[in-house]
Amino acid sequence: MLSSLHERFDKHLAQAENVRSLFIALNDEVFENRVAAVSLIGRLAKHNPAYVMPSLRKALIQLMTELEYSTVMYVSILPRVMFCAKMNIYRRNREECTRLLTLLVSATQRLIKPYALPMMLTLLPKAEDTNPTVAANVLMCLGELACAGGEDALPHVDELMQVILLRLADPSHVKRDAALRTLGQVCSSTGYVITPLIDHPQILQLLNRILRSESNQHIRREVVKVLGIIGALDPYGRKTKLGEDSSSETSMYSVNQLPLNPPGSSPQSDDYYQVVVINSLLAILTDHSLSSHHHTVIEAIMSIFKTQGLKCVPFLPQVCIVQELHSTLVDMILDRARLHKRYPSNVRCTAPGVSPTAACHSGHNH
Repeated sequence: MLSSLHERFDKHLAQAENVRSLFIALNDEVFENRVAAVSLIGRLAKHNPAYVMPSLRKALIQLMTELEYSTVMYVSILPRVMFCAKMNIYRRNREECTRLLTLLVSATQRLIKPYALPMMLTLLPKAEDTNPTVAANVLMCLGELACAGGEDALPHVDELMQVILLRLADPSHVKRDAALRTLGQVCSSTGYVITPLIDHPQILQLLNRILRSESNQHIRREVVKVLGIIGALDPYGRKTKLGEDSSSETSMYSVNQLPLNPPGSSPQSDDYYQVVVINSLLAILTDHSLSSHHHTVIEAIMSIFKTQGLKCVPFLPQVCIVQELHSTLVDMILDRARLHKRYPSNVRCTAPGVSPTAACHSGHNH
């Protein structure tokens, strides 16, 4: 019945006695009815905010209290079997409670703005709940509260980002997807854009990993949406900053890592873009999750070696040391090099501790 009350009934439903009945429906034993009541209350809030607000405040306090203390009841006075049954009920209640809280905040953002920040600070520790569904619902509620608070939530962005980044790397897809949505809401509502890429450089890595490994089109669109919200850095400035950070530390770069400033190359040099393309293609070859593209990459590399000729000879050692590289590619590239008489016929792929196709070694000095 509640789902049948369309917007044409709103003016009638906004009367005081009807609003009171809808808030009673928030305590219905059927969860779907409670969800429908939340949707109706959100619509009626703009018609009669003066009467909705007091009951809304009570409902928020009730849900926050239920979330805080629902697990401490009957802990020591029940037998084990009854305790397990009760805990299952309380776990489900917490999931429903956080879901309702998220829906209620989303439906009444304009009214709850004065309470957004205190609620946010109270809910932040709940984002680490052991129940994945509860943690995901709390994350989504934090995103809705950030939308309600707007720029007022900016002082708490660092705390929010710490929680979001942890959940973006979480193996649980429920938490990860909730964190992804919350990240977009926090950045768009507080104006915290571009700066996240400087303060938290791992964001791009995490989002890129999700984009490559996720087959769900909805999640992929959400990643692209978040990237669009965050914005883009100046490429040269980012490369310079990362170059300074790397020069101050002794680090080992993996063979498939694209160098920020290729040795002997600069954006103005003739071979700069060739270096970038070769490194990118080799990075795809070493990524097993992109194995479906390996054949196309091999063809692309061979096309580059064919068209560029002797200009590609400096890249031969780099191609040969890529671990687990396809032997077909190595043989084809070496054949192409021998045609240009730059590598002798006894060039072979061997290296201590590496497979025959993993590293290239010549038995003669050139």
